[in-house]
Amino acid sequence: ESGIKNLEHGTIPGIPGMLLNEGSLSLQDVIVILIHSDGVSPDFRSSANLCMAMSKLIPGTSCDIPALREEAEKVEQVIKKDVEEAWHLKDSMYR
Repeated sequence: ESGIKNLEHGTIPGIPGMLLNEGSLSLQDVIVILIHSDGVSPDFRSSANLCMAMSKLIPGTSCDIPALREEAEKVEQVIKKDVEEAWHLKDSMYR
């Protein structure tokens, strides 16, 4: 009903996978929210997406999503700039 896609079949590692497995064995409802990330750099947009998903699932909760996304974009730009500026240091550090 929330519009969140359900993963019908898949492999979930780590603590989320353990929680899902234990819930299945003990006949308890368990929800694990998976957010797509590139896994390479911090993904602050995922926080906004997670907050949005939680507000769909838990009545009465809300987030200032536009402010979260705006802040996420600012932080991502700063990090990208810092990485680009420091890239040349890598070569000199590991010679």
